[in-house]
Amino acid sequence: MPETADLGTAWPDEGTASPAAQAVAVDALLNASREARRRLGPAVQAVLACDNSAGNAEVIARAADARRDQLARVRTMEVGALPGGAALVADLIRALSASHQADRHFLAWARRGCAGGQDADFRLGERYSVRASEAKTTFLNGWNRIAAAYGLEERGEADI
Repeated sequence: MPETADLGTAWPDEGTASPAAQAVAVDALLNASREARRRLGPAVQAVLACDNSAGNAEVIARAADARRDQLARVRTMEVGALPGGAALVADLIRALSASHQADRHFLAWARRGCAGGQDADFRLGERYSVRASEAKTTFLNGWNRIAAAYGLEERGEADI
């Protein structure tokens, strides 16, 4: 059965902190997002292959819950000290929101098992995934400059 460990995260308190502290807080959120995504792809592929659909649906559910929590967290983050912080967060919100919508549709599909094939929920999941990828690319154009400035990991679209 795929891993279903808790995808929750203890978030740093960025408060009205320095730009570096705010960048570290965004970086922590990106680490959590990468962990959710790391588990999601194999679970979707396993359901497509009719392998342990119920267990994989649970993995997808946990990833969707983690994305929901990440989305809630990013909406309250203080990033005003970061260059272009407001626009950066708006791009990340769009990316995580589309990812969460994709996860929810993949979950609805996975809960029905593989017998239905690639149904409407699966196709909606794919459409939202494309939107998420576009928003992630926009976010990363700004984020990677900030990450480099503060000695943080630069990211690719698959890291969110």
